[in-house]
Amino acid sequence: MKRVHFLWCIVPLGLVLFHFGLGERWLYAETAVRIQLQGFAAEASDQILTARELYLNAEKAAHPDDVLLRARLRIDTARTTILAGAPLNGVKQIERLLGNHADGILPSQLRAEARATRALGLYYAAYALRLDSPEPAVWQPELDSASQLFRDLFEDASREGRAQEAVFYARNLEACVRLKRTRQAELASLPTPPAVLATLNRGVSAKKLPIDEAP
Repeated sequence: MKRVHFLWCIVPLGLVLFHFGLGERWLYAETAVRIQLQGFAAEASDQILTARELYLNAEKAAHPDDVLLRARLRIDTARTTILAGAPLNGVKQIERLLGNHADGILPSQLRAEARATRALGLYYAAYALRLDSPEPAVWQPELDSASQLFRDLFEDASREGRAQEAVFYARNLEACVRLKRTRQAELASLPTPPAVLATLNRGVSAKKLPIDEAP
């Protein structure tokens, strides 16, 4: 009877520990992911600023110790910052994320996505800067950095046998090469990507695009 009584005592204790441990973390994650999914839907409908706000809210809802989910949401926030017309701010957000996790705690896949998002921001910034000015000194540093990042990502994916990702990075690298080689007049005659238009509207020539920073 004593053993049975002991078991009845430890089961509630186990539930309490679960609630304030993994259970509590899962509850936070459930709320955060639900908001994140709303952000995905808004982003798919081209409601970029709404999506960005939802990703920020999702990060606030995530458990403070849920490093991976919070990193995932910061990448989402940076991506929508870029698409909203502030690519260099999005790049800075990714640089802070990678700098804060230089210890390698982020899985390689998540780190690769962060690097790809940084490359995307640099590419869009270079595109807008080039439309704004024909001088290579204005736009080439960002474009060269984007090209190198996509090249590194392509080589990593190829070496690790991730064929679909390798193709994706190769195509982005090709886009960087085309942007560098296309003549100014021809570039101006081509359809401008929405993110580049948004960047131009925010005044890319100053290289300081005023949009609220992610925390």
